[in-house]
Amino acid sequence: HGFSGFAAKLTKSQAKKIADLPEVVHVIPDKFYKLATTRTWDYLGLSAANPKNLLNDANMGEQIIIGVLDSGVWPESEVFNDNGMGPVP
Repeated sequence: HGFSGFAAKLTKSQAKKIADLPEVVHVIPDKFYKLATTRTWDYLGLSAANPKNLLNDANMGEQIIIGVLDSGVWPESEVFNDNGMGPVP
């Protein structure tokens, strides 16, 4: 399966006009999240001012390699929910 899409900055009326087009399956507005903290290092207890923390124990990250494994799409995600959308065009 595949899908085509795009991101755009639209007014509510522009988004509605696009959503009303017969060939458009779904229009999803961005969600805004409130920051939990603006001081992540302190929040995680990794302040450089604290000599007894993981960051200092790990020599401030020197010689550390971080890898990220992207496991792909999660089909059960709400973003793929098509309830109430009618048949695929």
